[in-house]
Amino acid sequence: MEVWEQSGLRLVLQNLEVEGTRVPGILLEVLNQNYDLVIDLSILPEPAAISAVELLQGKMLIDIGVVR
Repeated sequence: MEVWEQSGLRLVLQNLEVEGTRVPGILLEVLNQNYDLVIDLSILPEPAAISAVELLQGKMLIDIGVVR
């Protein structure tokens, strides 16, 4: 995941396995360039800004604040 336009999170594929088979890097690059999966938080009632996202084993930490 990466921060997208300060108010969203974008899925970036890397080290992906499907049923135990690793997806080749060139295919991941093509998927990342041509398809976006974005979670846009700008639709929340209070404007939010994301400053960081960190993936840990089994969880994701998102540093988010309200924009005044």
